[in-house]
Amino acid sequence: KTKSNKEIDPGTRGVILKAIRIIIYVIAAFMVISELGYNISGFITSLGIGGVVITLAAQDTAKSLIGGALIILDKPFKVGDYIKVGQFEGTVEEIKFRSTNIRTVENSVLHIPNSEMSISAIINYSEMEKRRFYAKLVLELDTSLIKVENAKKRIQQMLEKREDIIQGTISVKFQNISDNGMDVMVMAYINETNYMKYLNIKEQINYEIMAILQDEGV
Repeated sequence: KTKSNKEIDPGTRGVILKAIRIIIYVIAAFMVISELGYNISGFITSLGIGGVVITLAAQDTAKSLIGGALIILDKPFKVGDYIKVGQFEGTVEEIKFRSTNIRTVENSVLHIPNSEMSISAIINYSEMEKRRFYAKLVLELDTSLIKVENAKKRIQQMLEKREDIIQGTISVKFQNISDNGMDVMVMAYINETNYMKYLNIKEQINYEIMAILQDEGV
C-alpha cells in the first residue's frame, strides 16, 4: 500500500500543532480578558497592533517566522532528509517556527534561522533518484593503444555486470590527449541515493578499476 503524497510528515505536523496551540492560547487569553469585563476592542487599540506588526516585520524574529511558514507550505525538505544549505549539510532533525535543526556528519547540531533557510539554495539529496559515478583516468602517453582498448572494454564489462549500476548510463571513452597523458573518462549512474551507501559502492568500483589497470599493466 503506497502512502498518499498529501500525507503530512511528523515534522510538519509538529509545527502545525504548535501553531494551533498558540492560536488557542491567544483566543483563550482574549476570552479571559473579556470575562474580566475589559473592552477587547479598546484593549487591542491600546496595544497599537498596527504599529507592533510593522515593527516586528522588520525584525529577524518576524522574518524567521515567515520563513518557517514558507518552508511548511513549500516543503523543500522534511524531517529525516539529508540536505545541503550553503556550506552546511546534514540530516534534518526538527523544523521549528524560528529555526531548523540539522545534524551534521560530525554529529553536531546546527540551528539555522528559517529566515536564511527560506532564501538559500537547498540541495535535497534525499530526493535524488540516482547518483553519478565519475572518474578521469590519466594514462601515460607511451601506453600501448591495445592496452588502453583492453582496459576500456574490461571496465565497461565490469560496470555492466554490477546490479547497482543503471544500465544504459555507462560511458567509458578515450576523451583527450594532453601533456599529462591520455584521458579516459568513466561515467555511470548508481541506483542508490543514500550517501553513505553511494560512497561504499563508489569505493568498490574504484578498487575494481584499479585492479583492471594493474592487470593490464597500464
